[in-house]
Amino acid sequence: MLRIRRMRRRDIPFAIRLTNLEKWGVSRADLERLIFLNPKGNFIASLDGRRVGMLTTTSYGKKIAWIGNVVVMKRLRGQNIGKRLMEHAVSSIRSSGVRRIALYCFSGNVRFYTKLGFVIDKKFFRLRRTPQTSMHRFEIDPKRRPSLTRMLTIDREAFGADRSKLLQRLVTEKLVAIFDSDGMSYLIVKSYTDMSEFGPWVGITPFDKNDGELIKSVTARYGRKTIEASCLASNARILKLLRKEGFQITNAGFRMYHAEKEEVGHDQSNYLLGFLDKG
Repeated sequence: MLRIRRMRRRDIPFAIRLTNLEKWGVSRADLERLIFLNPKGNFIASLDGRRVGMLTTTSYGKKIAWIGNVVVMKRLRGQNIGKRLMEHAVSSIRSSGVRRIALYCFSGNVRFYTKLGFVIDKKFFRLRRTPQTSMHRFEIDPKRRPSLTRMLTIDREAFGADRSKLLQRLVTEKLVAIFDSDGMSYLIVKSYTDMSEFGPWVGITPFDKNDGELIKSVTARYGRKTIEASCLASNARILKLLRKEGFQITNAGFRMYHAEKEEVGHDQSNYLLGFLDKG
């Protein structure tokens, strides 16, 4: 018998093993963050008492929720466990009063989500930069140090929903947050043992030379390890800059919305996506 229940902290080792099979790079800190952000919104599927699948969600106020990390043990796929997890998550989100539901989906999974009522919105690319040395110097002057108040102001304008709880948590975790020289954009860096992930990177003005210098400088600082980032295909200037810095496209997918598309924030101001399956 299939049962779906709330994910708890004791489920984290199982969730890490499951996501590691997909090589998603989800860490314990990522999952603890998701449980902190939405204690009732992350789920474990068990079959006859044995855990077999998981799904995570994050809600940003009542405006929008994101679904991520939908994964079922490989030997049990094709038995509608993923479908049941998704239906449970959508029902839970709807009952909480959130107006819109979205997710990022790699191309190979579009059909699965389409059958569940999701529609394609925008294409995105996943990019990777292999370890390299750089001649560019990395320096953080006092003006580039993170200010939570300024970050929240920029983020509300660009993202279009309230991510204050997430950003406060990221600052608490001492992840790196850096401003461009005029304080009009910020970039968060999540640094793991063997790689770093850039994003979210958002601004409240059109992309300019200060933003270009920011990404060059931060890439130089973290470039001795693999760096991964995600960018909307429509942000051509960002993609061009990333390619110049040695990033290559490794995968493509879509942002999808449940039932109907919804304009949230300003896509041109979201230079790099913060993959919301990790909070």
